[in-house]
Amino acid sequence: MQVLFAEQANTSLLTHKNARAGSTAPPTETKLEKLVAIWKRILPHRLLQISGDDIQVQSAQASSTYPASEMSDGERAVFYLIGQTLTAAPDGLIIFDEPELHLHRAIMSRL
Repeated sequence: MQVLFAEQANTSLLTHKNARAGSTAPPTETKLEKLVAIWKRILPHRLLQISGDDIQVQSAQASSTYPASEMSDGERAVFYLIGQTLTAAPDGLIIFDEPELHLHRAIMSRL
């Protein structure tokens, strides 16, 4: 989480500096934004709302949210696996031990 939030802050700061300097280049997509996009494809019934320092989850059918700390074990596993993959070193090797432990087979195949 700290790596993802730090990368988001650094990318946002660079985008801000570029905008102040008059650059019209589009902003760089952060790893948290990539995570949200992947999450949306895997768990379309749960929406992630990420602010500068917080993550909330919302059911697609309800307007109420709950903090990331109250995610189910499966939701946490999906978030962790995506986050670890996005923050891994390029061309690195990632080994996930028992990823199916908290995930339904349908979610595993999409992930």
